[in-house]
Amino acid sequence: DVELPAERIYFLSSCWLSPDDNNALDRAKKRKEQLVYDIDLTNARLNEIRGTDQAENTPGKVVQNMFNFRHIVRLVERQSKYQSQLDKLEQTYPVD
Repeated sequence: DVELPAERIYFLSSCWLSPDDNNALDRAKKRKEQLVYDIDLTNARLNEIRGTDQAENTPGKVVQNMFNFRHIVRLVERQSKYQSQLDKLEQTYPVD
């Protein structure tokens, strides 16, 4: 027999919820749907900004491109945050 201290036990798989605990699973599914929606919306906004004509070098267009770059950085950060939350959720709960 082997004795392990309680604070040093690690599990390699997710703990599955009992059938009686559907409330947590339902919340996890709704959260996943929301995260997928947010990721899709962020991707659509990124594609919209990236699809604008950036070849023009007029002063107004240069300023617009600077604002677009700033917006793209924020959207990519948001996308990364959402994806991280989604990955963590999928690792924790058995959501399809």
